Amino acid sequence: MLNIFKPFFPTPGHNNNFDILRVIAAAMVILSHGWDLTKSTGEPIVVLSHSALIGGGLGVWIFFFISGYLVSESFQARGLLAFIEARFLRIYPAFFVSLIFGVLIGACVTTLPLAEYVSHEQTWRYVYRSLLTDIQFTLPGVYATLPFPGGINGALWTIPIEMMMYVGVIMAGLLTLLRRPTAALLVMGALIVVLVNDPNRVLLIPRINQVYALPAVLCFLFGMIFYTNREHIPLHGLGVVLLIGLIIISGRAKPPGNVFVCAAIAYTTAWFAFHPQLRVKIPSRIGDISYGLYVYAFPIQQTVIYIFPGIGPWTLFAVAFSITAFVAWISWHAIEKRALALKGKLFVARFLLREGSQ
Repeated sequence: MLNIFKPFFPTPGHNNNFDILRVIAAAMVILSHGWDLTKSTGEPIVVLSHSALIGGGLGVWIFFFISGYLVSESFQARGLLAFIEARFLRIYPAFFVSLIFGVLIGACVTTLPLAEYVSHEQTWRYVYRSLLTDIQFTLPGVYATLPFPGGINGALWTIPIEMMMYVGVIMAGLLTLLRRPTAALLVMGALIVVLVNDPNRVLLIPRINQVYALPAVLCFLFGMIFYTNREHIPLHGLGVVLLIGLIIISGRAKPPGNVFVCAAIAYTTAWFAFHPQLRVKIPSRIGDISYGLYVYAFPIQQTVIYIFPGIGPWTLFAVAFSITAFVAWISWHAIEKRALALKGKLFVARFLLREGSQ
């Protein structure tokens, strides 16, 4: 029987549920986008939380907490150059392919002649500007008449924020904060207080131009705190209940509510990730499809709506999730896993590491 009242601490290594939690988070984003893209009301997470949360936001914030934890761990295990190489290999291959994927889908549905579409400046800008973390969200003549007009891959807005958070991890690592729990708690805690007190300060971070990115940044900082203080933060089911209660009491719309929401997401995610009686492993034949679910889903959802006008959000979720899961499976085995196998093998990184050891 699952004992939620027995405290425990995170365990080192890969014996956790982060993989399945990322899949669940991606599914939340896909589900929630179904209501946005069809302009429907009654999104289930909004209804269940009495408007304290929205499913897409919840999924993204879970992603960012997990990333804050695991990326901090990665820097400590690898060091600067290997860390940069590992992050590049994890993010960019599937990111690039998802952009090309969007362009190819756009070619099938654009109202422009194919030659004009391919040569259009906006088509090329969609790829090269997005690769430079200036995300472009539209392609010429694509989806202009849908309920959510023009959007080809709105989910990619989080990619530049994620990369900026990697810069923060590098800075924290070089300052040795990642191996000093108290110092990390004080610094990250102070940043959280400053951002909650004045949410507009999040706009000072490069590539962040909307205050709605604040909860993602806060969750990432909580992930860094949980990693650095993993031996000092007991995880307890009662803590999950109390923090969820704070969300309901405070309300997400109020400025303090964001920090309660993010703290609850961080603590609850860690509780599910490390609980010794909860272990859900994704079979290796499936692989880590969570990133693929996130970066390929939006254009697939828009295309399903394009083919089936008037489709409802639940049916959209069932169809789009099934297709996206298959595409994500191909992406993992054909692209992402092969790219990750190059860790430590890229010429530049190997050369610099060799030079640094001399």
